[in-house]
Amino acid sequence: MSRLIDSDRLGEVWITISSNKRRSLLTAFGVFWGMFMLVIMLSMGRGITNGIFSGINSIPQNMCLGFSSQTTIPYAGFRKGRWWRIKESDMEAIRTQIPEIAMVTPMVQGRSVNVSYRDKSSTYRIRGVDGAYSSLMPVNIIEGRYINDLDVKECRKVCVLGKRIVDEIYKGKSPVGSYVMVGGISYQCIGISESSSNNINIGGSEDEMVTMPYTLVQRIYNLGDEIHILLMIGREDMPVKMLEEGVRNVIYSRHQISPEDTKAMEFFNLDQILQVFRALVMGLNILIWIVGLGTLFSGAIGVSNIVMITVKERTTEIGVRRAIGAKPFDIVSQIMSESLVITFVAGLAGLIGGIFTMGFIEKLGDISIGESSIKLVNPSLDFNTAIAAFAVIIIIGLLSGLMPAARAMKIKAIDAIREE
Repeated sequence: MSRLIDSDRLGEVWITISSNKRRSLLTAFGVFWGMFMLVIMLSMGRGITNGIFSGINSIPQNMCLGFSSQTTIPYAGFRKGRWWRIKESDMEAIRTQIPEIAMVTPMVQGRSVNVSYRDKSSTYRIRGVDGAYSSLMPVNIIEGRYINDLDVKECRKVCVLGKRIVDEIYKGKSPVGSYVMVGGISYQCIGISESSSNNINIGGSEDEMVTMPYTLVQRIYNLGDEIHILLMIGREDMPVKMLEEGVRNVIYSRHQISPEDTKAMEFFNLDQILQVFRALVMGLNILIWIVGLGTLFSGAIGVSNIVMITVKERTTEIGVRRAIGAKPFDIVSQIMSESLVITFVAGLAGLIGGIFTMGFIEKLGDISIGESSIKLVNPSLDFNTAIAAFAVIIIIGLLSGLMPAARAMKIKAIDAIREE
């Protein structure tokens, strides 16, 4: 390797490259741009990944959701395909019969309705919860307060508006204490909420939700004591799967559902959410590497073509060197050095340029990705990835010189003299 990059050879390489500066710069730019975009995409991908998982980390690790579905096995005189609903009494039974559960809270989902204040209106969804909901899910109270147990008990006509609703309907005014029309009925606004994690939403984004006491939503839609979703969190020493099994046993016995019918009640826990996000992140990283390496190899082909042209232009020189006793390694190392220097310098410049660009972007503060509001968190290139990118530069530089070097090795002194 030392013979490949000694000072004399580097000086000779520099003379060859600088003899046609424009061609060398245009060739190097392809490698520079490929490495620059690879660093930018990898850094953005890491920032998106950090943004996703930073939101998930605000949710308790041993939390799960449970909701009813159709039965798939006939049982106790009932046919399969029977629809059933979770009741408030089921929630109370879970609390008393499963001591390992730390908290259980209900959710009742409503339909999309017209929400208006004076001459401004739009359509949003209704959701009913109790006072424990905000302690389980990532909810920030911007102003006022959230739904509490007294609101639920007295079925108060109050609501909490999402931040986007307030921005669109109130136009900068504070809604707390005012009365807003929801589905043609007047409710008092008691607070403004937003999600502290835009990556996890149940039934819709917190920013676009009208939240009410769940008992009020039951009354609005004449649901009786039905509950659509149960949010549960177990104690630290209880695995989520055991929690799900215990809840299923309690509810199945109350609704005469076969203990073997695992589809009659569906569960969704944080581990399943993490698996989905991990798969998405892996797919994103694979796509980034494919696109980035494709761009880099396109630049490498350009380098190879230019070095090939250089070899053709120097046919006489190479032939003379072969005639006076130059070893094959000397010819090959000269050509390989030229391609390696071009790709190394251009790739290193792209690597450094991408790192500095992402450092500047990071200093701008929180950046959201489109309407999804996924924030970039620490969008930088980690050390291992930087080393991998640096290794890619070296490999591409060597690969770019293979074909020109093979072409140079085929040049014979007699052929060079004939061409001259």
